[in-house]
Amino acid sequence: MKNEKYLDLFPIYLLCFPDYPLGEEVFFDLLKPEQNHVIKAFSGDGQTVGYAVICDNTITLICVLPLYRKKSHGRKLLQEAENFIRSKDKNGPVILGFANNYIFQGVPLDYGSVGFFEKYGYHADYHTTNMKLKLSDFDFGKLSLNEPEDISSRLAKETDKPALMEAVLDAQPLWQHYFADYDDVVMLTLYGDKIIGFLMLERDGARFKNDGGKSASIGCVGIIHEARGRGIGQRMVAEGVRWLKEQGCLEIELLYVAMVGWYEKLGFYPVSKQWMGGKK
Repeated sequence: MKNEKYLDLFPIYLLCFPDYPLGEEVFFDLLKPEQNHVIKAFSGDGQTVGYAVICDNTITLICVLPLYRKKSHGRKLLQEAENFIRSKDKNGPVILGFANNYIFQGVPLDYGSVGFFEKYGYHADYHTTNMKLKLSDFDFGKLSLNEPEDISSRLAKETDKPALMEAVLDAQPLWQHYFADYDDVVMLTLYGDKIIGFLMLERDGARFKNDGGKSASIGCVGIIHEARGRGIGQRMVAEGVRWLKEQGCLEIELLYVAMVGWYEKLGFYPVSKQWMGGKK
């Protein structure tokens, strides 16, 4: 049962970010307000009109209802969040978005919020991009892909776990905890019997979805160092896309992409961006 103290957070989120629809269960699972620190803003009659959520030294979400903006609520929430972070870590940075629990990896660029944060000393060195692919438009046979010899792809089995974890350690050590408890589909790319690449496939795993259809996701795409630069990763993703289409999925969501051009060659297209802001 959800803590009644936080039930008002979800409807405010939906009103503040209508282009990023989430189910209520997903919202609380991502944000985990019971585990983190929540600061609320109130109207004169005691209604919650906005809030900030802090995880470690990160403001994972800050939002104010449209009718109550430009009334100092956002500024006060930001200041209180910064003061809370400074009370825990006087010299550490304040980060926007990305943490152990988060909905957005940064500040969504399509809501005009960047200027607000820049006004209070935040800056960003880079952006990430959310992308999609309509599977009705995807044709594996029409892609221009390298075909390295002795390379094959298949879905992972339970007996692959030790070798998979070894490959994850080589490709991206920070992902080990994701794969340790992951129980959905993992596609492997092998050179002979050796795992050289991997990616997660979730048939109903899209985070932001509003069409009621089967919106899939692809995540944690990795190639071990010695196998990079040969087109293996792109072919592996294409194999994963083909498998998801065979399962009846309608579209695929990619979150927080850095290599936009790489994915565009497979038919993905940008739908939104996040500003990766911070402040010392």
